[in-house]
Amino acid sequence: ASGMRYIAERLGIPMSRTVAIGDSSNDIPMFESAAVSIAMGNATEDVKEIVNFVTTDVDKDGIWNALKWLGIVE
Repeated sequence: ASGMRYIAERLGIPMSRTVAIGDSSNDIPMFESAAVSIAMGNATEDVKEIVNFVTTDVDKDGIWNALKWLGIVE
């Protein structure tokens, strides 16, 4: 989360416009800091319970499907 806040600040991006994608418990602080949080399908259950969206597994186009859900790709 601190790295994400650091980069957002340096790039002039408000945290209200950030997205976090991850799959394990160590990502929880990042999810809590981001405006939108997305768990990979292979994420741990504690992660899946707190995010805005659960995409497919990493090896089943999870990032692509997350970006599709966000409306970034078609």
